[in-house]
Amino acid sequence: MNETVIEKINKKALKEGMSYGCFVAKAYKKYNLNVSLTIYRDFIENYLKEKGRIKAPAIRQKLEHIYHCAELAKQIYNDELLEIAMLYHDIGRFTQYEKYGTFDDIREDHCVLGKKIFDKLIDTGKLPKSTISDIISNVIRYHGTTDLFELGDSANFVVKAQNIDRLENGCFGRYLEREVRNDEKHFSHYYECKSQKRPQKCIYNAFLRGEKIDKTDVGNYADYILFAASLCCEGARNFRDKLTKEQLDDCFEYYSYIFKEFLIDKIYKDLEDALYVGIYCRDKIW
Repeated sequence: MNETVIEKINKKALKEGMSYGCFVAKAYKKYNLNVSLTIYRDFIENYLKEKGRIKAPAIRQKLEHIYHCAELAKQIYNDELLEIAMLYHDIGRFTQYEKYGTFDDIREDHCVLGKKIFDKLIDTGKLPKSTISDIISNVIRYHGTTDLFELGDSANFVVKAQNIDRLENGCFGRYLEREVRNDEKHFSHYYECKSQKRPQKCIYNAFLRGEKIDKTDVGNYADYILFAASLCCEGARNFRDKLTKEQLDDCFEYYSYIFKEFLIDKIYKDLEDALYVGIYCRDKIW
């Protein structure tokens, strides 16, 4: 079996009595070289491979999301660093699931948790500190937020990472039914007095108008479903030339089913019409 770059360097590092990350940093400094993307790629590929041994369906779907985000980074932006950053972007999800048994950002934000995990890898010498690691760290921390931030050279990568994550979640993710039925976001637990089938008026109207929905405004599963559907419409609009007619049709059919299954009947027709306009960018012809 062929050794990976990490395995080869680890052997040399052990001989020197140093950690992997420190050894790499010293070697690159000695020869005045830039830290190679291969170092970061090999590490995360091995890390995700280990997580793939966890049998939970939620973990399997999360890994599918991560790998597909990396593929989209390559397909849409043709950027190897962004592709590798997308392999890292949800690194906090695994620890989140280990701690809580679910992907619940109300208990602990996976972006903040992920940055702590990644920064610890740097601090303990498991990965070298570099411009590359700074960009990856910021992608992990900010890919899920709409807050304004000053990130210098990282800003462009973070915006692209947000676009990819929202596109993948909205147009390709097929996890809503599982999350709602299993109360994986704990909306039913935290907001027992709220109906889970009726969205807030502000969320409902925003979706009908084709506006972005802020995830921080989501208060129940009906809101959450419309938030996900708004990501789908946003992705269809922003990456129309990258999506096939079959993919758009699949998106429309999927969210139509979710609307009918989990939202109150009286708002279904209006929401489906807005969904059609959002995905196909044209009015529905009956």
